[in-house]
Parts: sequence; structure tokens; C-alpha cells
Amino acid sequence: MKFVPCLLSLVFLSHNVVISQSFPYEFSVLSDPYYDLTAPISISNADVWDDPFYITSTGFEVTIFDLVTNTLGIIQPGAQVINLNEANPDSVNLLVPYMSDIMNASDTIAVSPISYQLEGPPGNAVFKLEWKNAGFYGEWNASNTYYNTTNFQLWIYQNTGVIEFRYGPN
Repeated sequence: MKFVPCLLSLVFLSHNVVISQSFPYEFSVLSDPYYDLTAPISISNADVWDDPFYITSTGFEVTIFDLVTNTLGIIQPGAQVINLNEANPDSVNLLVPYMSDIMNASDTIAVSPISYQLEGPPGNAVFKLEWKNAGFYGEWNASNTYYNTTNFQLWIYQNTGVIEFRYGPN
């Protein structure tokens, strides 16, 4: 019986914490077509990756929540992106374009590149980060197969600060 009051207290406190924080983004749903990157630069460098840690530069300064950075980290479980701000290393903001434990879709060869591409002129550039043909750890752990894969991208626009998650064929 103590569980219910504790649960209600936790929900109330969580609600108050979320309400009191400022959230500087709006959410929109668009249905633009998905295209693979045309000239990707590999971050995963032909690794057979699972729970990666890679660092890349956006090529320009971007504000993610309230921190300005030009360096992003790709961390486990495979699709989390953090800002790496040397001026304030204790503050981390997290972007999660895909909430699943993903991995390279092969045990022996690299078939799931993590890549980026910078498009557009300075001041109007778009940083595009792509996970291509990523497999699912849960499927591999349960059946040692990679029948299901996913493709998705994180786009950051230099001139507006807009952040987009784009999802491709699975």
C-alpha cells in the first residue's frame, strides 16, 4: 500500500520539475522525403560498432538548449548525441533521435556506417549526421539475427538553430 502514495508523490514531483524548466524548442511533424547522404564522411571508420563513442565537429557553432558548441559526441546505446562544451563540461544536453539500443548489423564486417555531411555556404550550412542500416541489439541478443535495420539522420541548421530528426526506410 505504501507503493501508491510513493508513486503519486514521484509523479507530482516529476511534473513540477518538468514544468519549472524552460524548454526552448517547438515540435513539428513533417513528411519530407528521406535521402541518404550523397557525400558522407565516416565517423565510425569501418568499425563493427556497438555502444560507440565518437566525436565530430558540426563545422559551425550551434546552441543546443543553452550551451554553445561546435563539437558533438555520439554515445551509447548508439543513437544519443551530446554537446561537448569545454567551457562548461559539467553541463550536458542530450539529443536522442532514436530511442533504441542499436549496433552495426553484422558481427564481422562494418555494414552500418555512422557518417556526417556539411552542406551549404558558411552562415547557411546544414550539419547532417546519419546512421545507416543500423541493427538492433535486442534482436541480435534474442536470435543472433539482423533482419531488421533502421536509417535516420539528425540535421542542425546553422542560420536558424533548427534541429530535425529524419527517418528513412527500415
